[in-house]
Amino acid sequence: MLFLCGGTEPGKTHISMAIGHRIVVQKPNARIVYLSAEKCTNESVAAIQ
Repeated sequence: MLFLCGGTEPGKTHISMAIGHRIVVQKPNARIVYLSAEKCTNESVAAIQ
């Protein structure tokens, strides 16, 4: 799991897309999921409950 944090416009989306692309190139069967912090938190809480 990778968390990228920062204000608006520092390039988080660009970096995450590049990392995801590199992973898929090296491991074509890999699953890449992009979540907002809110969705990640909500899904983690739901899984714990």
